[in-house]
Amino acid sequence: MAKSSRESPRLPDLSLKPSPGAPNTTVFTQTLSRPDINAGTRLSDAPIAVTLEHPVSDAVLRYTLDGSIPSERSTRFEGSFSIEDSAQLNVRAFHPDMAPSPVQTEIFLITDADVMEFNSDVPVILLDTEGARISATSRTQALMHVFDRGEDGRARISSESDFQGLASLKVRGSSTEGRPKKAYLHGDSGYFWQ
Repeated sequence: MAKSSRESPRLPDLSLKPSPGAPNTTVFTQTLSRPDINAGTRLSDAPIAVTLEHPVSDAVLRYTLDGSIPSERSTRFEGSFSIEDSAQLNVRAFHPDMAPSPVQTEIFLITDADVMEFNSDVPVILLDTEGARISATSRTQALMHVFDRGEDGRARISSESDFQGLASLKVRGSSTEGRPKKAYLHGDSGYFWQ
């Protein structure tokens, strides 16, 4: 995963609270950098221990596991925690003298042990709809990891994924909808992380 810059860019008079018809009450000239998400893996058959860090020691880190953007009311990071089920982890740093950081995101998948041993001679896409059914009438959001082939020509799920992000799935084609193996239409959800 590409690391973000630790430098906080200068912003001219950024106010986070709208104050129409009145002077801005809180103005920030700096923005916090993205927090770091530390985990041994993003894919496992057991809970994954996660820690969060930020170079500004008194920044408050807040996170969500449901895909929502963290706010000052979101869960405060107090030490390591475990990802028990597949989740989209969003983390944001807050500080009273700086504008909040951009959101840092990671996709974590918890799967069965036998899936972890799977390998193939073609790239593998691993999806988790978190129990939602994929239909022909509406799109279903899924958490996604993509595994490309390695130097030996095999894609291995036991290795780190080459890509992680969100997917939007729908059953494609009315003629195959009732069959056990369906065709799926994939569209991205507008943003991905690597």
